[in-house]
Amino acid sequence: MLKWLRNHLKMISFEEALCGHYTNKAQATSDPQKWPWVNIEWTEIKKGKILECKSWYEYEGPNKPYKHFRAKIKRIHEERMWICFCKDGRRHMVG
Repeated sequence: MLKWLRNHLKMISFEEALCGHYTNKAQATSDPQKWPWVNIEWTEIKKGKILECKSWYEYEGPNKPYKHFRAKIKRIHEERMWICFCKDGRRHMVG
């Protein structure tokens, strides 16, 4: 059984797990006066190297994000260090 599991289960990467579209629609519609409806989308731009994140309010749409940046992933001894580049060119170290 263990041998079968090893052969049939695939470990996904951090990037594969993170990439996708996320929203707080349930929270926002439960109390619209308190919570804005936001969307967050992570996209892999360069496999294993660069990710892009875009956040927008539902009523404004994805072409008008309030936050938009790219993150360069640098691995150091099996750990990750993120170097984030904002749209305005500022650089931030994370991780």
